Amino acid sequence: MNDRQKIFVRSTKVTFSACDANQASTALVPIMVTRIVIGKTLLDDFLNADLLVTPSITGIALDKQVSRETATVEIELGYDAITSLAIETQNNTLREFAHYTPSDLEKMTGEALLEAGKNLDTKIADLTVLALKDHGYLATDYTDLHDALTQFEADLNTPEFAIKTHGTEVITRDDKYKKLVDFMKNQLDSAAKPLKKKDSVFYTLYKKCRKLHLQGHRKRKKGDTGGASGEYDKVIPMLKIVPMDFQVANGKIYLFSNLGNADLKYWAQATPDVPTTIPSTAKVLTSGDEATQSYADLGYPDKVYLFVANESNAEGGEIAIDEVV
Repeated sequence: MNDRQKIFVRSTKVTFSACDANQASTALVPIMVTRIVIGKTLLDDFLNADLLVTPSITGIALDKQVSRETATVEIELGYDAITSLAIETQNNTLREFAHYTPSDLEKMTGEALLEAGKNLDTKIADLTVLALKDHGYLATDYTDLHDALTQFEADLNTPEFAIKTHGTEVITRDDKYKKLVDFMKNQLDSAAKPLKKKDSVFYTLYKKCRKLHLQGHRKRKKGDTGGASGEYDKVIPMLKIVPMDFQVANGKIYLFSNLGNADLKYWAQATPDVPTTIPSTAKVLTSGDEATQSYADLGYPDKVYLFVANESNAEGGEIAIDEVV
């Protein structure tokens, strides 16, 4: 459950508590009594669906990211040693084999990175570790490469079912949330309107309870900078870097939520031009995870233009950015 949902649930529970404590008032509008029962059922449906969301998904995704970073270090070391050997022996074919830069490795999909690592493993076996010793590559490094590739391959393959299951659970939960929000804003609020005349004191209390969901989402006058009030959603296609439609604003705090199954990266920069590569300082947001970032964390005032990247070549992603302060 993200912060926006938590705030709305809090306001909904407070609203129902106020109604239960003033049943004589709600009875003045019989349809409101009926709709309160329906609303409570929708709230329970959402809360039960939220409990089913895979709790371990963040840990699985983080393990996957850690093993990728470990494998990348070992792969980069191996290719650097081969490049040094190629320069020493003036072997252009070997140098072309080891052409990968750190940026190339960073941008690779998990499958491509694993393949690059296995190709490296085979080449080192052909060259022998002894041939690379003078270039800083030892037998222990070769062992570390084997171990890193084995772990990364395991992490790359095993979480797919969990990630897909998590994605389905999130969709189901969010669908129930939308139904609850729609019901409260339309059916229940419309049923309460006659109370403006029939019981103005209770109606004032009801409106205060309902407006609790606006706390934490400050409204902004038209023309102000920063994200839109409430949640801002953006689809991030496969292998794309996507600019966000608003700038980081002074004094703001943002909640980033990964609503899709693909891991995402986000960052701010000083210029609006879409970069061709993902900066090394980009923050990782794994599938199903959330992160709170202040304007200072994002680099304000030097950096105000937000970007999100999806390195997956298998599926699109989706990010939600919520301005919470």
